[in-house]
Amino acid sequence: GGISDLITAILSKPIEIVFAWTVPDCSTEENKGKFMITFAMSIAWIGVLSFVMVDFCSRAGCVLGVPPLLMGLIFIAAGTSVPDALSSVAVGKVIIHTIESFTNLAVRAHKHPHIRLTPPPHSSQPIRRAAWVIWPSPTF
Repeated sequence: GGISDLITAILSKPIEIVFAWTVPDCSTEENKGKFMITFAMSIAWIGVLSFVMVDFCSRAGCVLGVPPLLMGLIFIAAGTSVPDALSSVAVGKVIIHTIESFTNLAVRAHKHPHIRLTPPPHSSQPIRRAAWVIWPSPTF
């Protein structure tokens, strides 16, 4: 962590405090029954933050002399597309890792057909569990 991490931590602390006050943490034992409040407050905060983002872009466009259509297409659309792209990359990495794991499993099963292979200890992913149920001991 450098100076940028410190600045980010300082700037994000007020919103973290507001979220902690207004959105119950359902992972704690005392708030387990408050999941609907957590859901409703999350939706409310998404609405508030979206309104603030659009209002800020609209005002910034006015000050800079950029038409609202251009501001919407460039900044608002990018603000929603970039996180989607990043999450797609993360999912792609998980899929590639899963395919590599299955490939290694198949190679081991082919080299040692007399050994019954067990699922890897980190096989909590739904795809691996489903595949293991369908194909518990691969032999070629």
